[in-house]
Amino acid sequence: MKKIFLLTSVLLLTSCGVRPMTSDEIADNARQLRDKAAEQTHSLVERDHKHYWLNNMRTYKTYPIVCYEGSSIDTGQRTEIYSTHEFPHNTAMSANLGQRMYDSETYAASVSGKNGTYVAKENGKISSSAYHFDIKAGQTFEPVGEVKIDGKYYLLFNPHENGHILLIDENGVFVPQIARIYKNELLISENLTTVMPHELSLIPGSGNKSEYSEPQLNYTIKYNGVQNEVMNFSFIDHTQTATSGERIQKFVFPLRQNIIHINGVKFKILQATPSKVVYMILDK
Repeated sequence: MKKIFLLTSVLLLTSCGVRPMTSDEIADNARQLRDKAAEQTHSLVERDHKHYWLNNMRTYKTYPIVCYEGSSIDTGQRTEIYSTHEFPHNTAMSANLGQRMYDSETYAASVSGKNGTYVAKENGKISSSAYHFDIKAGQTFEPVGEVKIDGKYYLLFNPHENGHILLIDENGVFVPQIARIYKNELLISENLTTVMPHELSLIPGSGNKSEYSEPQLNYTIKYNGVQNEVMNFSFIDHTQTATSGERIQKFVFPLRQNIIHINGVKFKILQATPSKVVYMILDK
């Protein structure tokens, strides 16, 4: 029956003056239909980059470049806040009447890296199934851009000037990824990349500058003893302006209560007397 139908169709087409398609034309049409259907199922990002090097590798992510100026970068005095000291958690400590149990003192570190260079600390290699980079100790790198991924900054380097991008994190350690820049976006493949040694990193060279602020005491928590079966504490806010002075909040808890919270800080009270408290700082 199929043969009769096909023969009839060919005769009808011939009689109407329409040339039947060759097998190559039929295959080409089928391929075009498949491509069109496949394109409709791809994401907007994939369609936008369909002529890019990852056209046949659909598993990749894109990130907008925060600061990209050809071969230089200006982080605009990016500032990070650090604590001057850390109180041990889950460890028994003590404070006498009127003494500090906990405080927060911080300082700001501002880093500017415009046109700065970075230097490899040791020999190493970064490789994937398709690309390979040899890193030599003392080799200099100049950042070509910066990207922010999940709240963290990464510097971008183009060591061979062939478009393949390497990334370092805020500690200078190479990220196990080989990326590309396309339309001011960073394209990162999900293919496996190996960094050897594991902590292969760069250190700042010339043109990089770090500035540190004076430590600032933000707040203090003090022990104010026990009265009438009640534990007393004070929270002193040191960040108020000079005109308003320090702001002091009083906190009281029943003597039998062993877990207390004071403005986000969690304590376990092991023993409390009018003159002394033994406590632990707990994880939140």
